[in-house]
Amino acid sequence: MDNGTLAILTDEISVMHAENSAPNNKMKIKNVGNGKYEAVVNCDSKYVVGAASTKFFATQTQSFEAKCETFNDTVFLKFVLERIVLQKEIVIENIYYDYNKANIRADAAIELNKIVALLKENPAIIIELGSHTDSQGSDKYNLDLSQRRAESAVQYIIDNGVSQNRISAKGYGETKPVNKCTNGVKCSEKEHQMNRRTEFKVTGFVEGVGDVDMQSLQGTDIHIDAKPGETIEPNSSNTTSQQAQTGNNSFSTESTGLVYRVQFLTSSNKLEANDPKFKGLDNVNYYFDGGIYKYTYGEVKTTDEARNLINKLKNYGIDKAFTVPFYNNQRITMEEAKKYAAE
Repeated sequence: MDNGTLAILTDEISVMHAENSAPNNKMKIKNVGNGKYEAVVNCDSKYVVGAASTKFFATQTQSFEAKCETFNDTVFLKFVLERIVLQKEIVIENIYYDYNKANIRADAAIELNKIVALLKENPAIIIELGSHTDSQGSDKYNLDLSQRRAESAVQYIIDNGVSQNRISAKGYGETKPVNKCTNGVKCSEKEHQMNRRTEFKVTGFVEGVGDVDMQSLQGTDIHIDAKPGETIEPNSSNTTSQQAQTGNNSFSTESTGLVYRVQFLTSSNKLEANDPKFKGLDNVNYYFDGGIYKYTYGEVKTTDEARNLINKLKNYGIDKAFTVPFYNNQRITMEEAKKYAAE
């Protein structure tokens, strides 16, 4: 079942698995249509069942023990799957902090452990963890506090076995209220509490780690990163004489307003400006995000011009490039870029 629409899923679920307590004794599950799967089980045996799809977050497995009181006993299991949607913010419930502090409390750790499990069950996804405050206090204070809290939560997740390349921290302060409670507006404590929240959103996926078929709130722009500790290297099948050029990369671009660049390479280490991985390209820059260096090519004012840059990179054998927007030299989302472009 789709958690968003409550629709019965049929052909979208591509994998079902189950096994009993004997590791070498797996059973077959038959797809009988209309989102239903059936299997014959043995009495007095323990089973673990899970559901998976490239379009949804992996679910936690369900276990049961077959107690056969009659010859026709049936055990029913229902899986509700959450669709993977790029940049969709998902609130993490019950994350609370002590006043003016950013340390992880024991009750918050319980909820963060669920995010640890989610990331381990879905090894291909990359997320941003965002922290939000209410409007009480100064804007700067709340922005700093939310950043410290986001970083504290991210560090907890990293300390529990998740690669730092797969998660980044972002403090939003009071900039994204979910209700009317902005500066100067009188609100109840319950209304302020709605704005004090922690969220995560999928920002992309790690190339080569499973299959992901995600929807996007940003059109077709999807953030692709290398496997942890590696780089996404351009395809070298198409070479040109320009590859031998040194390039003119100062890594010092300072832009104002809304611009678009084309990301084509990531690395866990900072690369030199004349690195051969840049294929001799001019106008290469980088930004640091989620513990990795992300390299971009060019800088233009429209998405159409950015698509032209992507096509140009294909002549250099680089076929894994995509558009990233910046505002005043800060990386933003495509949704935010659309708002700035409309102003």
